[in-house]
Amino acid sequence: MQPHPDFAEQGMPRGFTVDGFALNILGPTDLEEDFAIIQASEPILRGFFGQDWPLGLTREADQADLVWHARDFDLCRSFAWAIRDGEGRYLGCFYIWPLPGARGRADAHLWIGDVPGRSAIRDRLATALQAWMVSVLPAGYATTFAVR
Repeated sequence: MQPHPDFAEQGMPRGFTVDGFALNILGPTDLEEDFAIIQASEPILRGFFGQDWPLGLTREADQADLVWHARDFDLCRSFAWAIRDGEGRYLGCFYIWPLPGARGRADAHLWIGDVPGRSAIRDRLATALQAWMVSVLPAGYATTFAVR
């Protein structure tokens, strides 16, 4: 598979910090924390990625998704990061999906699980990540940004 043309020459950082939160490439080593927070946050997350997601999500299906995310990141086709606070607590995920067959456009998604202070964390991260995208995406890049 080829990289998305917008990122063939420029990948994305595998890890970075924004506003005190650490974001690192999302992959199979995140399975236990990812699956646990998704299951605990199902009412909040329901329908964010399709009508029923994450209803019925199994550990095996989550593992397959995490492998896919890491592989697509390495291929520069899409980008996904796990989000942790300053104490290392897993909070959720952030994704950038360049639109297939299109140049200069991507969908971005941020979700924060059912954790204390969730709304404030989500709002703070949404603001910080929108500014971060402007600084790292190619000039003039257009993104739609969904937050849950």
